[in-house]
Amino acid sequence: MYVTLGNVNLSTLGGLTGTSHFASYEHSRQETPNGFPDTYTVNVTVAGMICLAQGTAYTTDEAQTALSTAIAALEAATAVQGQSVVLMKDNGAQSVHGLNTALAIGGVSYSPPSYPGDDPTEYVTGRRWQFTASAIFNDFGAGQILDHRETVEISGGWPQKVRTVVSNGPAIETIVAASTVGMLVQSGTIVGRDQHFPLPPQLYPSLYDPQESSASVATPLMRNGVPYAYSRNYRYVHYKLTGPFDLPELGSKL
Repeated sequence: MYVTLGNVNLSTLGGLTGTSHFASYEHSRQETPNGFPDTYTVNVTVAGMICLAQGTAYTTDEAQTALSTAIAALEAATAVQGQSVVLMKDNGAQSVHGLNTALAIGGVSYSPPSYPGDDPTEYVTGRRWQFTASAIFNDFGAGQILDHRETVEISGGWPQKVRTVVSNGPAIETIVAASTVGMLVQSGTIVGRDQHFPLPPQLYPSLYDPQESSASVATPLMRNGVPYAYSRNYRYVHYKLTGPFDLPELGSKL
């Protein structure tokens, strides 16, 4: 098996025969603060060796020049960020492991190569190398909504009373209205994967006042320089003319 970075076969750098493989493949999942599945990150360590073919007559200078050319090809390939990193089968078909830059949020990124070899033959007959590639992907299996937080505030609706202070006894309390206008404000923030996710419905559609209510347009949330989700705020105002909003009934709606 071998690894490709974009269109570059990392086992044939500089025209030399070599090896390339995934030394590690780590997958981790991220969640929103409310526990909604959000994204997952894949980190891959790509490692290999540039080799001079056995039996090939190289002088020391020729060997080091050939290795330098191959190393330059590796460093040029990894200098261009945003290319797919794929583990290929020997028959040229893609394996199930790889980082597709077209699906990654902001593309695939990778570190400059390092050269961990400490053998005396390094840079004489071959050169070992490795680099780390990373990508963040949307967890589409989690559904459309990533996060939702809502607050309900209730005021008014109870009887209106007037207290009269008298000099020779306790204050006199008089009901001047059996009830006042009840008000319920339903507000929140919802985060979805695209700009077209629906807002939650009003708790009491028949008591909803569109003139007093508002909803924002979708605002992009950025990661690696590109939108990965969108946030909307809303505020629904409800009025009830015949007393306060019923808390047990409200609890059944939430």
